[in-house]
Amino acid sequence: MKKKTSSKQNKKGTGKAIETRQTTKRSHIAKQSEKIMPKTQLSKKELDEFKEMLLTIRERLVGKISSVKADALVKTEDINDGEDGTEMFTREFMLQLAGSDNEALHEIDDALQRIEEKTYGICETCFQPIGKERLKALPFTRECIKCKSMKEKGIVPLPRL
Repeated sequence: MKKKTSSKQNKKGTGKAIETRQTTKRSHIAKQSEKIMPKTQLSKKELDEFKEMLLTIRERLVGKISSVKADALVKTEDINDGEDGTEMFTREFMLQLAGSDNEALHEIDDALQRIEEKTYGICETCFQPIGKERLKALPFTRECIKCKSMKEKGIVPLPRL
């Protein structure tokens, strides 16, 4: 397990300090979930296919985020005062889109981590396998359709062990 990095190292400007703490935290969570979380029932071939799918989506998202941020931060010289409010709204909207894409990017990274830990395809709420059709439709999902549906209705599903 990696050592936690002191705040002094973080203040010196190395991005590695934050990354190390996040990696340490994920490793700790993974070890805790190993006690509870059953291993995936997906074959190695299926896991490789989902991994490839996730990496493709990730690559597209990274490109989209970069493009949206660049477009949002470019100031057009020809904007008159009447259009300035619309331009500001458009920029803020584009940056919000980039923010939600960043959240999706984190979900994809977490799904890739679950593949490595062999817990991919297991619902984090009920610990039952997530249907392959759901995984194909939303490969970074954490929950089966039943648990997600119950949560959306305000019902807290209980684990089915």
